[in-house]
Order: sequence, then structure tokens, then C-alpha cells
Amino acid sequence: MPPRPNQSITVNSATAKPETDWLRLFETLGLEFHVNGSVQVVADCPWCGKPKFYLNRTTSQYDCKVCGEKGNRFGFLRRFYADALEATTDEQYQELKRLRGLPLQTLKRHGFAFDRAGGCWLIPFKSRHGLVLNIVRYWPPRGTAKSRKQNLPTLETQFYGLDQLSADAGRLLFLCEGPFDAMALDHHLREKKTRERYDILAVPGATIFKPTWANLLRDRKVRIVFDNDDAGRKGQQRVVKVCREANIPCELSLFQWPDGFPAGTDINDLVKEDICLVKLTQEHCRKAAAESRLRLLSYADVKDQPDEMRWLWKDRIPLASYVTFMGHRGSCKSTIAADLVARVTTGRAMPDGRPGIGPAHVIYLTSEDEPKRVYAKVKLAGGDVERLSVVPIMLNETEQVNMLQHLDELESLILERQTKLIVVDAQNSFVGTPDITTDMKGRANVSNRLHAFAQRTGVCLIGIRNTSEEGGRALGSQSMSDIARCIFSTVELSTKKGEPRRFQLVFDKVNDAAKERHPPIPFGIKNLGDWRRLILWGKDESPPVSAAKKVAKKGSARARLDTALRRAAQRKTP
Repeated sequence: MPPRPNQSITVNSATAKPETDWLRLFETLGLEFHVNGSVQVVADCPWCGKPKFYLNRTTSQYDCKVCGEKGNRFGFLRRFYADALEATTDEQYQELKRLRGLPLQTLKRHGFAFDRAGGCWLIPFKSRHGLVLNIVRYWPPRGTAKSRKQNLPTLETQFYGLDQLSADAGRLLFLCEGPFDAMALDHHLREKKTRERYDILAVPGATIFKPTWANLLRDRKVRIVFDNDDAGRKGQQRVVKVCREANIPCELSLFQWPDGFPAGTDINDLVKEDICLVKLTQEHCRKAAAESRLRLLSYADVKDQPDEMRWLWKDRIPLASYVTFMGHRGSCKSTIAADLVARVTTGRAMPDGRPGIGPAHVIYLTSEDEPKRVYAKVKLAGGDVERLSVVPIMLNETEQVNMLQHLDELESLILERQTKLIVVDAQNSFVGTPDITTDMKGRANVSNRLHAFAQRTGVCLIGIRNTSEEGGRALGSQSMSDIARCIFSTVELSTKKGEPRRFQLVFDKVNDAAKERHPPIPFGIKNLGDWRRLILWGKDESPPVSAAKKVAKKGSARARLDTALRRAAQRKTP
């Protein structure tokens, strides 16, 4: 196959488009296509070398017009893997054995293959019938560089070890964190001559456990042994939660790491020390409670927790909270969001001069702009796009992303990247079609879930919402804003004919800071042509907020209340 660049291609790249999902998979596996905007693209065939390898980027069907090789993404993936496996040498296995401490026979038995062009190892995730469904690429540590793993784009994550799972529900099932722990446990049990008594599965990441996987645990006794860290403990609880919510009958036991084991210890470390894992995990496991999911916190659990409020923007936008950002269409909400993202990704000061949070990763869910446009806006605002991941609204050709169904994947990414901010632009587009016919239903089905997610992960989750032209109320259930600990909005100010547009960023509600700590911030717009705009923060001589160009229904009680509140806010503005 032709050489591949070392830098991985991800679904959140600046050029990502929903219709190029299968194209990106083939590009990640080493093909370079001539893209002409059509559904069908062409590359040099990896087998005959002729430039007649045609790919349908929406169906993943490929066909070489010269050598006759044809198939779909799975056929290509399995041929790619088989070629790499055949070319892997004992010397390469010996080097990996030295780095990971696993025997050569174990690495071969689990089908590790070295991809010479990519400079990485291929870890196959197989079906119950032994067919490769996905591959995780693994780069061992080199010098000062740490090891890293990468999933292939657009392919679904899978359990590791399905091809070795028996149909004997009487066997104790070990559930591990990651393929290396599964391999280490497999080697350990074979050494002890007890492998046939147990089954082994591994989740691809600590907090990744899909509801569809729970059926594989039905009627089984499962011992969950994850790493000795916060992610491992949260992952164990997620398995319990998913199984309970799906009403899966199974007996779950959670391994509790004894005192004295360093943070980060995993199964592989125990195997290296020749510790009897069956005995250790049996002595230090507790059954997961089936009757209650309440969290009972003692004083010891909370006494060391910091009392100080954590802020994304001091006295204005809190962390670990759901935040609502409202405004009329065309009031520069997305441009302001790009400005905030630029400040968070670079650690720059906030518009009022207060210190930034420090360079941090941001996730931006977009339905308003194409991903490439989002990257361009953040870059124009001076942001670091390497600390930004963009999620487009389309999951595939016909299906839209419902973020409420992907919170576990987002949580895994947050833990991995240390994300501090998630922007949902626009919120109503990313929550599917829940029942929000009443405020109570809107709170239960959307806003409570988003706020709980933000609290659990520590991120600031900003949901951008359009307001109606009559009264300035956000579209959708009122409770979707009521639960937010912070609500801020853009207000356009009245200007004379021919004068530039002027606005204020008004913080209507900040639960944890006094009103005088977050006065409105005036701003203007610098138009650079086309979609390119910059926010000009600073003081201006704008008319009072009460003269804003919000068109309210004549005689509306809500409009009169809004006007009174804005006048009161203006009088307090320094």
C-alpha cells in the first residue's frame, strides 16, 4: 500500500463533512483519493497500483477496474488487516513483548499485526464468529512520547474478546478495561491452567459501555475489574447503571482495589507481579446493589471537596453547569461563541479583562455552520484549533445526532481530552424530538439531563437558543432555560439610520454571583466580508438597554416585564 502520513485523520477535522465518513475511513487506511465533489472518488489501487480504484463514498463499495478487487468497508478492512498480519515478523513481536511485558505467543494468539506504513500495531476487534469488525491502532511509547491508541473513524466501537466468548452461562465472566488487560488476564489464566473456567471481555475505554452490550451479560456472573483510578471507578458504575436500566438479569461484582496499590494500577501490572488475580478479585469484590442507586455521601466523602465556585468566566459563566445563551436570529450568537472558544483554547483573558481558564479543549456541536466554517471562525478569532473538536449535526446521510443518546461517548472524550467547554449550536437541533409539551416534561427530558451531565463531568455546557420576535422568549419549553445556573443573551441597541449596529451582552441570571459583578458588556461588529466577522468588545455610548430593537407584541404582559427588568439592569450598570 502507498505510504500514509503519521498524523491521524479524525472525524472532527477542519474539512469534515457528513457525506465523507467512508472516504475518511479509507484515507486513514492509506489511500489518497482524487476528490471532485461527486459521490464516486478514485485512487491508486493498493493491490495492483493502477489509478482505477473507485470508491462510492456513501455506501463504502469499492471496485478496481483493472485487477477486479471489489467489496465494501469490511472487506477492505479485513484484507488490510490480513496483509499486515502476514507481514508481521517475530522481531517486531519481540519488540512489542519488551515494551508491554506480554509473551510472544499471547500477542500472536490475539492477532496483533504491525502496520509498517502507519508505524503502529493493529488490535483487531472481532465478532462472535471471528470476523474483524473494527481495529484500534496502537503506537507504543518512543523516547519521551507516550503510547497512544486511536479508533478508526466512522466504525462502531465493539467489545474486545467476543470471538472467545463461550455460550456457557455458568462460567464466571471477567469484564476488563481495554484489550491489553484482557490479553494479560488471558495469559495469566493459561499459566495457572484455569483458562477454561472463565470468560473474558473488555470494554474499549473505561466509561464506554453501550446499552446494546448489556444483553451479553444476561444470566451471567460478572466480575468487573477496571483500573485503579477515577475513570475506572466511574466505568464500573456505568456498567451497573446500564444493566439496571435495561433490566438485565445478571450478578455484577465490582473489584475494590485494596489500600497500598498505586493509583493507575491495572490488571497488566498485577500479572507482571505474578499476583493471583482470581483470588485477589474474589477477596476484594462487592456485589452491586440492585435495589437502590442512591448515592449516600458521608462527611468523609465531602470534607476535602473545595468550597470555591469554579468558573469558566469569573462571576459570569460557571463550570460544571448547564448554561443558556439566547438571542434573536442574526444577533451574532455563533460569532460570540467562536470568540469564547478562541479564548478558552488559548487561555486568553475574557472580554471584561478577567483571567481566562487556561488553554483547554473544547467540543463544538454545530447545526448552523459546516464544521470547516466553525474552525475558520475560531481561527479568525485567534483560537487554537488543535484544541477544538467539532461534531456535525448529521451522523450519516439520513440520521441526525441526538446528543442525549451519545452522552457516554462525550463523557469518554471529556476525560481523554480534559475538555472544559461544550457549545451546542443550536441546542434544539441536537436533542432529538423529546416531549417538551409542558415545562415539567421539558425539564425532565432535556435540561435536567444536560445539567446532570455537566455537573458529573465538570464542563460548562452552553446551549445556544433562538428567541422569538414577540417578547424575546427562547423557543421551546421555558424550563429548558429555568434550570440553567447562568442565562445570558445578546440585545441589539437602537441606532440612528446609517450608524453601525451595536449590542450588549446581558447576563440575565448568574446564580452564584451578585448582580453588580456581571453588568452588561457593550460590543460592536467588525465585518470583514462574507461570513467573516469579529466581535469588538468595549465601552460605547449606546442608548439604554430599554431601547433595544426587540419587537414585542403590543400590550404583552411579558414584554412589559422584560422592559422593566432591562431598565433596572441599566440603572445598575457602572
